[in-house]
Amino acid sequence: MYRELLVTQLAEAVRMPANRLAELLGSDEPAPPGRVEPRPAAQARRASAPTHSTGRGNLVRQAITLLVHFPSAASGVTQDEIDAVGTFDRPGSALLAELLMQVREDPPSSTAALLERWRDRPEHTSLSKLALSEVLVVDLPQATAELQSAIVRLIHEESPARRLDALLAKAREDALTDQEKLELQGLLRAKGQSGRTVPSG
Repeated sequence: MYRELLVTQLAEAVRMPANRLAELLGSDEPAPPGRVEPRPAAQARRASAPTHSTGRGNLVRQAITLLVHFPSAASGVTQDEIDAVGTFDRPGSALLAELLMQVREDPPSSTAALLERWRDRPEHTSLSKLALSEVLVVDLPQATAELQSAIVRLIHEESPARRLDALLAKAREDALTDQEKLELQGLLRAKGQSGRTVPSG
């Protein structure tokens, strides 16, 4: 029963029919019909859901907070890393990439100067709140190291997700090789493990 539930949840998350997903995972029994939410309904539900993320968005928020408090910390981030961040499908990734690019090209003299540049932008309120938040970093060298670490971790975390998307796209349109099936099974199981919740009580 747990396996069926997991397959159903994964099928919804990757937008693939549960029977097809069960086949790719090597399940002996196909997922029961009628358990997967219809795609239009699932898309509508996701569209109406809040855009914040308490898990995947933490590194993005951490990086933005460091930039707001220590704009010059962006000097340690490479252009390739900024370009990579700009392609991520995470809440706040586009803002982070724009901030990185902006402060690298024209470093502001202070947090106040950075906020002034965003005064007429919708993001100004959120950035102002982050400017008032407490940070444990005490100086620029530490902030630079922390920012670099956050960016590297973001890129590392995104790599499996991108490979999973590529394999799922191929599986929808074409046959996978045996090696690709094994790789897809591992990625899907890892995704399922990361999405598990521990029952209370």
